Amino acid sequence: MSGVSLGPKSNSLAEKAISLDSTNARAYLILGTSKLNTPAVFGGSIEKAIEYFRKSVSLFEDSPDAPKSSLEPTWGYLDALTWLGLAYEKQERYSDALAEYRKALKAAPDYARARYVLVPEVEEKISHEK
Repeated sequence: MSGVSLGPKSNSLAEKAISLDSTNARAYLILGTSKLNTPAVFGGSIEKAIEYFRKSVSLFEDSPDAPKSSLEPTWGYLDALTWLGLAYEKQERYSDALAEYRKALKAAPDYARARYVLVPEVEEKISHEK
């Protein structure tokens, strides 16, 4: 039940973050997860989630690897790739999902969830399509 009140607050804060800094990759990540996990009747949208995740990934890839100060967080890129892959899976776009998971593994070869769960599961789905 708290999602009814906290979801809109979270979205509002992410939108405010973007209005203050349109290059805030984490704010787009937050909006994407919200859109993906919200029922369509309440404004959720897989297509909109994918748009936000793609924007987030793009911003992460266009920014320098290191934060500009010790106060800036360094998390988010693997999350954006993972959520984008999961959204593609919901649309049964398994090859697109696999590409995102492999990109995550390229960035972080020890990313266990991608290596041992996400990639094998989507490869299995692809093999059943043939």
